[in-house]
Amino acid sequence: MDGVPRPLVILASLAQATPPLQLLDWYRAEGTQIVKKGRRGRDMDFDHSTRLSINCLTMQQHPHALEILRLIAILPDGAEKARLEEMFPTMTRQRELGEATRTLLQLALVEDYFGYLKVLAPIRNFMQHRYPPAQAAHWQELEQYYERLAQSGVHVGKSRGAECMKRPTKEFRNVVTVMRHALTTSTPPAPLIEAIVESARFAWVAKEDN
Repeated sequence: MDGVPRPLVILASLAQATPPLQLLDWYRAEGTQIVKKGRRGRDMDFDHSTRLSINCLTMQQHPHALEILRLIAILPDGAEKARLEEMFPTMTRQRELGEATRTLLQLALVEDYFGYLKVLAPIRNFMQHRYPPAQAAHWQELEQYYERLAQSGVHVGKSRGAECMKRPTKEFRNVVTVMRHALTTSTPPAPLIEAIVESARFAWVAKEDN
């Protein structure tokens, strides 16, 4: 699909999961926005095509897909598929996680990039403005996951420090983004403060090693 405008990719994916008459009604209502030109028009392309996908029947049938999307949209480097069960343990028990991720991939709202579910920047911006992650039901699970990951920095410099550095190094931007967002949404609890301290320590040690 290289070279095809992303909104058209989203609409093509949407067409596979939406009754034709419903898709036609949506296009008549917002189609002129989707084909606008120029920078502002391209931004609106993503907004309108993303809105259409979020409101489609498939998303309504799997409401946890929106929950997952609004949470991983905050992550600049995406969410590792192999860690999703660890990130959202309560959702896993109800078999909601697999259905949610399959729905998002089907509608091209996320991409599977070498084992990571990633959200393109324009869709990330749309989600963060329209669907703030901290208001999601599973936000605390995401926050606590990255708190634990940041706190693993306490092992840096010790016997197994090099091994413990691998994951924090790979997801450092995600850790910083989630911690920063958490600071703006509530009074910081002790685990969050500890995670921030360990993140800073990890960053300093990693910089010295490099």
